[in-house]
Amino acid sequence: MASLSTQPSKKNLRTPAGSDGSQRSSQTVKFARRTSSGRYVSLSRDDLDISGELSADYMNYTVHIPPTPDNQPMDTSVAAKAEEQYVSNSLFTGGFNSVTRAHLMDKVIESEVTHPQMAGAKGSACAMPACDGKVMKDERGHDITPCECRFKICRDCYLDAQKETGMCPGCKELYKVDEDEPQDYSKGTLQLPGPDGSKRDPKNMSMMKRNQTGEFDHNRWLFETKGTYGVGNAFWPQDDMYDDDDDNGLKGGMMESMDKPWKPLSRRLPIPTAIISPYRLLIVIRLVVLGFFLHWRITHPNTDAVWLWFMSVVCEVWFAFSWILDQVPKICPVNRSTDLEVLREKFDMPSPSNPTGRSDLPGVDLFVSTADPEKEPPLVTACTILSILSVDFPVEKLACYVSDDGGALLTFEAMAEAASFADLWVPFCRKHNIEPRNPETYFGLKVDPTKNKSRLDFVKDRRKVKREFDEFKVRINGLTDSIRRRSEAFNAREEMKVLKHMRESGSDPGEPIKVPKATWMADGTHWPGTWTIPYAEHSKGDHAGILQVMLKPPSSDPLMGGTDEKIIDFSDVDIRLPMFVYVSREKRPGYDHNKKAGAMNALVRASAILSNGPFILNLDCDHYIFNCKAIREGMCFMMDRGGENICYIQFPQRFEGIDPSDRYANHNTVFFDGNMRALDGIQGPVYVGTGCMFRRFALYGFDPPKPDKIVQSTETEMQTLKPNDFDPELDVNHLPKRFGNSTLLAESIPIAEFHGRPLADHSAVKYGRPPGILRAPRDPLDAAAVAEAVSVISCWYEDKTEWGDRVGWIYGSVTEDVVTGYRMHNRGWHSVYCVTKRDAFHGSAPINLTDRLHQVLRWATGSVEIFFSRNNPLLGSRQLRLLQRLAYLNVGVYPFTSIFLIVYCFLPALSLFSGYFIVQTLSVAFLIYLLIITLCLMGLAILEVKWSGIALEEWWRNEQFWLISGTSAHLAAVVQGLLKVIAGIDISFTLTSKSGGEDIDDAFADLYLVKWTSLMIPPIVIAMVNIIAIAVAFSRTVYSTVPQWSKFVGGAFFSFWVLAHLYPFAKGLMGRRGKTPTIVFVWSGLIAITLSLLWVSINPPQVATTDSSTGTVPLKLGFYQKSCPSAEAIVKSTVTKVLVNDSGIAAALIRLHFHDCFVRGCDASILLDSKPGNKAEKESMGNKGVQGFEVIDEAKAKIEAQCPQTVSCADIIAFAARDSVFSAGGIHYDVPGGRFDGRVSLIDEVTKNLPDAFFNVTQLENNFAQKGLSLEEMVTLSGAHSIGDSHCSSFSKRLYSFNAKYAQDPSMNPAYANFLKSQCPKPSKNTMLDPLVPFDPSTPTRLDNNYYKNLKSYKGLLATDQVLWISSLTRKMVKNNVNHPSAWASKFAAAMVHMGSIDVLNEKQGEIRKNCRVKSCPSAEAIVKSTVTKAFVNDSGIAVAFLIRLHFHDYFVRGCDASILLDSKPGKKTEKESTVNQRVQGFEVIDKAKAKIEAQCP
Repeated sequence: MASLSTQPSKKNLRTPAGSDGSQRSSQTVKFARRTSSGRYVSLSRDDLDISGELSADYMNYTVHIPPTPDNQPMDTSVAAKAEEQYVSNSLFTGGFNSVTRAHLMDKVIESEVTHPQMAGAKGSACAMPACDGKVMKDERGHDITPCECRFKICRDCYLDAQKETGMCPGCKELYKVDEDEPQDYSKGTLQLPGPDGSKRDPKNMSMMKRNQTGEFDHNRWLFETKGTYGVGNAFWPQDDMYDDDDDNGLKGGMMESMDKPWKPLSRRLPIPTAIISPYRLLIVIRLVVLGFFLHWRITHPNTDAVWLWFMSVVCEVWFAFSWILDQVPKICPVNRSTDLEVLREKFDMPSPSNPTGRSDLPGVDLFVSTADPEKEPPLVTACTILSILSVDFPVEKLACYVSDDGGALLTFEAMAEAASFADLWVPFCRKHNIEPRNPETYFGLKVDPTKNKSRLDFVKDRRKVKREFDEFKVRINGLTDSIRRRSEAFNAREEMKVLKHMRESGSDPGEPIKVPKATWMADGTHWPGTWTIPYAEHSKGDHAGILQVMLKPPSSDPLMGGTDEKIIDFSDVDIRLPMFVYVSREKRPGYDHNKKAGAMNALVRASAILSNGPFILNLDCDHYIFNCKAIREGMCFMMDRGGENICYIQFPQRFEGIDPSDRYANHNTVFFDGNMRALDGIQGPVYVGTGCMFRRFALYGFDPPKPDKIVQSTETEMQTLKPNDFDPELDVNHLPKRFGNSTLLAESIPIAEFHGRPLADHSAVKYGRPPGILRAPRDPLDAAAVAEAVSVISCWYEDKTEWGDRVGWIYGSVTEDVVTGYRMHNRGWHSVYCVTKRDAFHGSAPINLTDRLHQVLRWATGSVEIFFSRNNPLLGSRQLRLLQRLAYLNVGVYPFTSIFLIVYCFLPALSLFSGYFIVQTLSVAFLIYLLIITLCLMGLAILEVKWSGIALEEWWRNEQFWLISGTSAHLAAVVQGLLKVIAGIDISFTLTSKSGGEDIDDAFADLYLVKWTSLMIPPIVIAMVNIIAIAVAFSRTVYSTVPQWSKFVGGAFFSFWVLAHLYPFAKGLMGRRGKTPTIVFVWSGLIAITLSLLWVSINPPQVATTDSSTGTVPLKLGFYQKSCPSAEAIVKSTVTKVLVNDSGIAAALIRLHFHDCFVRGCDASILLDSKPGNKAEKESMGNKGVQGFEVIDEAKAKIEAQCPQTVSCADIIAFAARDSVFSAGGIHYDVPGGRFDGRVSLIDEVTKNLPDAFFNVTQLENNFAQKGLSLEEMVTLSGAHSIGDSHCSSFSKRLYSFNAKYAQDPSMNPAYANFLKSQCPKPSKNTMLDPLVPFDPSTPTRLDNNYYKNLKSYKGLLATDQVLWISSLTRKMVKNNVNHPSAWASKFAAAMVHMGSIDVLNEKQGEIRKNCRVKSCPSAEAIVKSTVTKAFVNDSGIAVAFLIRLHFHDYFVRGCDASILLDSKPGKKTEKESTVNQRVQGFEVIDKAKAKIEAQCP
């Protein structure tokens, strides 16, 4: 688009042609006016001739053909100023396949505009007849009168007068040439090469550009000027400018800086050795101990609960891996400091060559992004803008851009109001050194505002500004209603026009009026962006690109205020304002606009054309500048030695409005003060979205400069380079493929790179720029540049370019910030973490639970996307350092920890429900490892708190929210990320609302808001399951006869550990007034109860059993926990040892337990050996195949060595059977103890109690019922025949002599019968062989439900087996056991426990044998005692004297062998006949005791 200064004046429009009309006859200039309805009407020359004098509406124009040098008007300072003023007063719109238009805004906002830099500022009326234009204004807002006669004339009339006569219409004298031109820098202008390396030809005209459709695109006409690219001239003082007498000295502006001793702008401060050395040592110790611990855990499985052990080990291995990724990059944290005074001396101090003290600092473009005024209140954004406009940095070096991705008129007018209020606020801040410079925050401070204020008018000024700010807020808050009322009025007017037209044309009055419900601007025209009621080309995803220079660039020199025009005395205060631009990029359906990253890239391109600041600082709309010197702090790093390798300066994010307890770790200090400081010691911190100062050149996708490889020109040192000097692979002719078709944008790249270099004021600075070149004033804005800026923010511009792929913010992830920073580090750039004494920026964060979880969900989802993309650091280049690679890998991996974290949070509950722990026994090794790891963790936490400066409470809050987010948002992020990667389902996120809660009187009202989200379900379920588990385990322990408090305390401790981390989450659910949706508790409770019941069903808790015969309760879980705690472990180890050599012993021990319990109860009577005259049970034919006696004997011997006569043989049998069941089938159950051994074992009782091999179902049912077992338990226990063998004699009758009719059992599978016949020959009297055949040939050593499958196939070995399938009473039970193996396993465990309680003997009825094969007499001592006591009652002398004497005399003769009791025989007298023993008495007492003992224990 052409410059406004090139337009023919209104008077020239009425003449056929100018003097050079022949030269311009081929250039058709089309004009258009924007009507009040928003339509653009093109006007031909005939129309213009007829129309006569034009109204102000015709100043809204569109120029299709740019002028060429041959039709340029006189470029005077007045014209240039007028040009810039017209540009700043125009709203530029354009986009894809549309014409760029400049709409002169007579009125930007309803309120009056006072600052001359602001859009809409108007001067006095033009004195020319029939002209309604306005006089131009200077920097102070005063009317510009180009003639000494002070004749007021507008810009158009002034141009007409110059072209026609050159005389002033007022005094009729020739206009004099302006002698007050700014300082001429033309001789010092740096001659910059074009993209092709050639010098610029001033007469060279631009080439014609075409858009994607191949049509002529008027937006891409670019202007070329000699010696400058973009805004600002590169000034290089000439050799003799300062009359340097020293020919060998340094030249020009470099002289003064070199005269002073060189000082660094920043310093790197290492962490004290007393802190960092122990910290690193603890990391190494914990790493080594973790390795040993994991090795121990893997090699020591919990065989009682392998599933629990396996889950815990897998989780622990992942946690160790995750800890390494997080901890190892922290081994070299650093602190940094800056010296702002040195920065001021180098760049801002007056000097002989710079008497006015113009700054030599490079420019900075500040980006503020907003998208939805409903969720991001305009007042918040406006206050952020005000803090930027008032920042302590050279005003002429600043440019602020606000990106309104929603294209809302509300945001536009709010920004205009902010620019208007800045006229008062910014000078006030400068005058009184206000901090912070966000008015909302400043006036809300609860401190004494007069502190450190010395000017007497401060209180009065503050009061006035406070009143103005309150009115400003009222205007902002009223904008919504004002726009609505204004639009309704204009829409009603349009409806009336249409209605009138319908009446005049005779249309049907009943036809509905079709008038779009437009949104209207303050000047009475349609808003080109999004309308309140969406309409075609006026919705959030479909509107034109909009660009408005709210505040035009300020003058280069300070402009001091006065007392006559403001409500405050601003004398000696610079009242200039930085450049401020409103941008809303074009959006059209069918284009991927790439959310925030796309908006940022649009700002990068637009700012490159308008201001081209070498550095870019991006801020969120709610993130304002809290430290007015923050930009200077960052500049200390960029301008210091080595700063050319820094791609960005990341500032820590600090937040306001957080509850004092920081319930959800919103401050995130562990990350910002810990992790980021640590990364600063490697390759630099990651980019985290806001509060980051970028080097524009790094954003363009170039590698860091390599001075050794760049060939500098020998003529001019330290000059700008061409783009291909930085990227040899980049062909200058193919720049559009990377950056787009804008020549202005391409030309701005080397300028931005050159201006961003550090000063070459030290010999060590090999890659710098000369001092003083950035003191030149920037060029004024022209319409061509603004039109080009509109073109580069169009939706089509990025097509077939590398924007978002290599250049700018990177697309493809919801966390575009991390990816963008990673790409820069991957190219070899470094970043710096700048922690200032006063926080650089403050922002807001969501303090309610739901918004916080959704915020974390977005971050975590982006991390998952990074992990599955080409941005995975594992695929990074060699320029990415190892520790930096680990840090980025941790960014992509940490969400996956949620899977293992959720499992680990359920483990305590599972441990409490099951009664098992993650380790089999709490061994000393496990406890030592756990203690060392815990102590290391505590030490690391304390030392990290020391070097990072965070509080221990903040560290704990971070740990709590890590678990909360890990069990909720991170898990959802993993699911969403996998869905996107696998199924291609895109992820959409909504903005987090920045508004407050319902209670406006409570600053933390949002904290108590609870909004439903499915992310709440997992943490609630975890909490409820752990609570239920604690309650169940506590009840079970309390009501247990032998409470196992150690197991309960161990499991409960870890459950409380989980619940303690979830405490903030629980508080958030409670809210303040019980706002938690009922459905949250209903769903979570339902899931928790279902899971609990499912566990109880799978692994039912065991309780003490009742003796069916006596009604007593002799059995208890953990019966030997105190008397012999290692008893069960000894039995288990013995059984395990034997099973290694003979797996078939498992079946033998199970059968031993069954045969023992079915004869006289579970009293170990089957173990007793026969005595003369008394054959024991083991001699019976029914126990012919019973084995395992040696195993019981071995276990008994080991137990007796530790706990003499404490553990019964009956309990050992039960324990051995349990361990065999687990070994053979993985079925675990707890066995209660407390059985006593019987003293009777009779062979005849075996056949009376054991079921016969040919019983039918009824007989089996009766047999088991006699023992208190049900039919279901009979079928279940029969499953033990899945393992073991049987003698052929037990079933040979089924094969050879079943009955009179059938020799072979017809119910037997014929093939199976043939197999058995091959194993068992027909019995005969000539052979005594009785081979063994397995019950289940397929899995003979595996206890499973295959037994029932064999029955279904008629392959039952015994008749009692097959009858279970044949009988209708038990067929259904067999089917269930076939179909539900896990249910059968649970029933089998319960039936074994029940069987183990059959006819259990109590202490009076039984004994504890020392040898399981021989009965003992535990009541012997009691019998002796009662006999002696009885004798003592009758004659006390016997007990006292004679029995003691009897023992003494026996001991001294042949020892204690009772030889004194023997009677004499013929021919042989015994001891008692001796004279010495004649008075020994008490023999009768011994005889009586012996007789009683023999009666009980023969």
